[in-house]
Amino acid sequence: MLNDRYLPIGLCAVAFFIWCFLLCYKYVHFGYNDWDLAFFTQACWQLLHCSQYTSVTGINYFGDHSYFITLLILPFFALAPHPLTLVLLKLMAYLVSAYLFYKIAYESLGQKTAVILMVLYLAFPANIFSVLYEFNPESLAPPILFWMFMAFQRRQWRAYLIASILLMLIKENMALIVCAYGLYGIFSKKCPPKIAWFNLFLGAGVFYSLVIYVVPYFRHLAYHPFVVRYEYLGQNIGEIIFNLFAQPHKALHAIFSGMNVKYFKSLFGPLLLPVLISWQFLFLASPILLQHMLSDNPSEHSIYYHYGSTITPFIFMAVMCALNLCFKRFSRRLFNAILFLLIFSVTAFLFCFLDAFVYKLNYHPDHLEAVRWDFVKAVPFQTGVIATFDYLTPLSSREYLYAFHKVYDESYQNPQEIKSNELNTGKSFVLPDQVRYALIDFKDPWLNRSLKLWPQASSKRIQMFFKRDNWKVIKRYGSIVLLKR
Repeated sequence: MLNDRYLPIGLCAVAFFIWCFLLCYKYVHFGYNDWDLAFFTQACWQLLHCSQYTSVTGINYFGDHSYFITLLILPFFALAPHPLTLVLLKLMAYLVSAYLFYKIAYESLGQKTAVILMVLYLAFPANIFSVLYEFNPESLAPPILFWMFMAFQRRQWRAYLIASILLMLIKENMALIVCAYGLYGIFSKKCPPKIAWFNLFLGAGVFYSLVIYVVPYFRHLAYHPFVVRYEYLGQNIGEIIFNLFAQPHKALHAIFSGMNVKYFKSLFGPLLLPVLISWQFLFLASPILLQHMLSDNPSEHSIYYHYGSTITPFIFMAVMCALNLCFKRFSRRLFNAILFLLIFSVTAFLFCFLDAFVYKLNYHPDHLEAVRWDFVKAVPFQTGVIATFDYLTPLSSREYLYAFHKVYDESYQNPQEIKSNELNTGKSFVLPDQVRYALIDFKDPWLNRSLKLWPQASSKRIQMFFKRDNWKVIKRYGSIVLLKR
């Protein structure tokens, strides 16, 4: 039937236009107040200009993670070299994944239930926060994850291999999902043993190569930079894996921490029970879940970033599978009651985050976006600039862009803190001579947080920064200042 195709496409189209408006609103109102979108925009701009170096973070782009999928999206960025291009690519991945999920659910549950599940997927908090967050190539994973599952279920092994390769191009941890599929396939009748073992060794080999050799090579380090998030388990990948088995109490203590309890509540919400019923999907997602649960970085225990987008496909496939069991075993009336309960609970769960959604769209209460844009436009094109977080994204299409955060923050100035920083360059940050402009908002939340945590050290560094290079104010409005040296 035509409705079988056009209804979900129509719903995705409506969602596209709504999200386009909201995300453009967020950009225009300086709602991107971290440096991820600026980092990836500058990285794409630099790659188009034959350079892998990103001044925002001060490292080689591929020395952060193995974001090789970026090379495939560069043609789109070349057509429209703007931060919103990356945002729209993320949005398209989100909506395509919703449609693919509809197609999967339609085969077992019919159109009505499939549409309901697709809408719930679109409205799930972890997905919404992922769309609202800046950008990360990991947010391109959901449609590939659904495609992998479709190919696996239909035994289309060539398509499954292509999807696996695309997934592993996104980031090194995605290779562990391929490993999980391989392990699952070994005990599944749906997958030939040769395919299962091949997937297991392919995923393991790619993960090992990327983590041990490729990323450290680009970073000029002897180890993967993100092992600092697991220092309590060891100083390198080998020690961490060994101690997971030799000292399991450390891992168990981290897994069952209060932080992870809150994380699971916000990530799964009312869907935890159906996920536990369809445990195989939890197993497929387990490498990513363990990555977050074992990390000592608070951002990995939160749904307010991009991380949720790689887990929600497994959550909703588990829900679909649980509903399929109910559909086969219970009466239609009871099944409808379960479906209604699911809709009600997810809707109630969604409303718990409304204030956070609004805050993520625009956290500025002063309505000074026109003033802020005047300051951004006052910085000459392609001139080196250092700025507080609000201004990094609009200024990101240039070679020399630096975060003022590095001037005062302990993680970039204190030698002891630098060692525990994922963006460790081995030395304190010093502003290069190529930078002529500074665009600073002294009400920047990150700046005020640092001044509260380290009042003397941060204040002294800021004062020294302005005195040392003879900065002169050329434009001022309230707490916003544009300076030149």
